[in-house]
Amino acid sequence: MGNAQALAYVIFTSGSTGTPKGIAMHREALVNLLHWQLGDSVAPGARTLQFSALSFDVSFQELFATWAAGGELVLLTDEVRRDASQLLALLEGAGI
Repeated sequence: MGNAQALAYVIFTSGSTGTPKGIAMHREALVNLLHWQLGDSVAPGARTLQFSALSFDVSFQELFATWAAGGELVLLTDEVRRDASQLLALLEGAGI
């Protein structure tokens, strides 16, 4: 099967110091997150709005859980993210 402690990805954060640093995320952590999300919060084949910026670690929850469930990831622009009426129209139009 593979080593659960093998590197899955590296995310960069400034943390509390303001100095960027890389944080190694192991496969085990990603598998645990996906297992929980697929059991509790992501419907198979669902459409998910990619709301979080890709530079924010929460985006991995939206990306990987949606794909693992066979769902569709709906992207949005920064303009739509900041405009409530445009965001609502996107949610309704995309069936999210």
